[in-house]
Amino acid sequence: MAATFKSASLKVQYAVGMDGDKQLKQTRTFGNIHENATTTEIEAVKNAITSLSAYAVVQAEIVTTKTI
Repeated sequence: MAATFKSASLKVQYAVGMDGDKQLKQTRTFGNIHENATTTEIEAVKNAITSLSAYAVVQAEIVTTKTI
């Protein structure tokens, strides 16, 4: 039985400041990514989105959910 695509999203984590010695982070999730979207296309979207932010990107990841 093959796994069936359910959903995909892009999670971007930003550094939003400091609390003493601890870096404060905030995560934004962008959903509705098409299952055929390439990594290059998703990275282009991430670059466009993050260019609008005043905060530095700490991490970005693609989260894919499949049913089995």
